[in-house]
Amino acid sequence: MYLLVFLLYYHEKYDFNEICLSDTTGTIKYDDFEYIIDNCLFFGIPPSKLSFHFHCPENNYENLEKILYYCFYKKLNKFDVSVLETGGCSITMESKNLKPNLSYDLFYSIMRKYIDRYITLSEIYTGVITP
Repeated sequence: MYLLVFLLYYHEKYDFNEICLSDTTGTIKYDDFEYIIDNCLFFGIPPSKLSFHFHCPENNYENLEKILYYCFYKKLNKFDVSVLETGGCSITMESKNLKPNLSYDLFYSIMRKYIDRYITLSEIYTGVITP
């Protein structure tokens, strides 16, 4: 993965505050994302220096949900989201290929599902029901 090589190179060579990984086409697969994140963390890039910008075509919600769940699990919490469900780099792509930015509505919907699942699993495994 060339992206991983570049990320690790820049992390070693430069003292950046944050790097934003952007999927402007909305096509990154969960397995690829997990591989990139696991290796970034393994090789010393702190979670606090990673942020994310996602685009999400309608047919990719389930994949994005898995990616965001993984971010929450790994304590990655910097996301660039949009009030409007528009976006895409109109300079580099034709308008028919533009995918909407991750919206606040979709982000909060996925986060809420994650929290509900986490609380339910916690109650099952600990036997403690939280108020």
